[in-house]
Amino acid sequence: MRNIFKLAMTGKELKRWEHSRKRGEFVYVLIWGVLLFGGVMFVFDTCWTVFVEHKYLFSWADNYRVAADLVGGILFGLLTWHTNESRYSKALMRESSEKQNSPE
Repeated sequence: MRNIFKLAMTGKELKRWEHSRKRGEFVYVLIWGVLLFGGVMFVFDTCWTVFVEHKYLFSWADNYRVAADLVGGILFGLLTWHTNESRYSKALMRESSEKQNSPE
């Protein structure tokens, strides 16, 4: 079973994160936070409003949901960015200590 709570990144994750880092925090938060997480939440909220609550789509009283999805996406993107940065730096430290400790 794969441990999803591991602290350091593996080789494949390291390369993928290096690519994401080059694009920058703003682009990462925009894509992974706002568009993906916020977008999924927006679709879920819209379906819930229409099919469960039987309300009109985009009534003015429900506009707070769009703002909540946007803010939630930004917070999710920032949280995952900083979590991945921490994991990335731990992986780099681990690699450098392994290189120093390995006999040549």
